[in-house]
Amino acid sequence: MRISSKIGSIIMTLIITLAFACGGSEAAPDMGNTTADEGSNDAGTTDEGVADEGTADEGATDEGATDEGAADEGAADEGTDDEGATDEGVADEGAADEGATDEGAADEGATDEGTATVGYESHAKAVLETYCSGCHSGAGFGGHNIASSYDDTSKPVAGSYTACADMTVGECSVLRAADGSMPTSGVSVPEADMQILHDWQAGGFQP
Repeated sequence: MRISSKIGSIIMTLIITLAFACGGSEAAPDMGNTTADEGSNDAGTTDEGVADEGTADEGATDEGATDEGAADEGAADEGTDDEGATDEGVADEGAADEGATDEGAADEGATDEGTATVGYESHAKAVLETYCSGCHSGAGFGGHNIASSYDDTSKPVAGSYTACADMTVGECSVLRAADGSMPTSGVSVPEADMQILHDWQAGGFQP
């Protein structure tokens, strides 16, 4: 019986030893790369996926919140073509423009598309002095001196020229320069100077 008991102990010891040696751990998971990177942050030295769809994208095609690739479609654009709210590329299409050509509400580029205000002192007075000062710069013919006094622009017309009925002196002056009835010397106001007077009138006869 002692021999049987010893043999039994040896067999049990072998069974326990074999159980520890062969059983206990699972196979290691496969950590290889996938075809597409879809994590929360693709920011390695090399993005190995075909498409980047994480929060921060640095691949060839960007679709995340922050874009740094060749084609940008996020809220803030830094690529060649800008389509977001803030533009910093060559072509500007957002609310604020800072490129070479401006098309937004605020122009800051080389080419601005706003219009300069044409005023009496800055533009119109020089034209009126050239062609009208002989009669309307102190002499007061027709009841006004528009060539030297901006205040006379808004005076009602006092003369009998039918086409100027119910007009102001400013309106009548532009009309008569355009139809050639003024100046009375017979000298025609050149097209460029007439354009200044038309622009002054269109802008509301600014001072």
